[in-house]
Amino acid sequence: MKELTDVRSNGFFKNENETGVLKLNAALELVLLYFDGRDYKVVSDKIKTNLRLNEVRLIVSSTMLQELITHLQFHQKKLEVFDKNAKEINSLVNHLSNIDNNS
Repeated sequence: MKELTDVRSNGFFKNENETGVLKLNAALELVLLYFDGRDYKVVSDKIKTNLRLNEVRLIVSSTMLQELITHLQFHQKKLEVFDKNAKEINSLVNHLSNIDNNS
């Protein structure tokens, strides 16, 4: 599974010359940096691991970026529900563990 580690961006202008007239449109290059597994190497009787860093580059307009933010906000709410459920389950497991330890 890939683990997102950072997001960076570079602004630039796209040249759209469809009508023969120069027209510049603002765009943003989003750079998503993520860890994609590990590399293993044997070094003097030890196994050394390094995380593999990769990137994905996306070109987005202002409209596309706003749509992406809207979608991410939806997924954030979904994650908040999962986080709440995880806390409740952990609390229940801790409670049951304490009951077993006290018996």
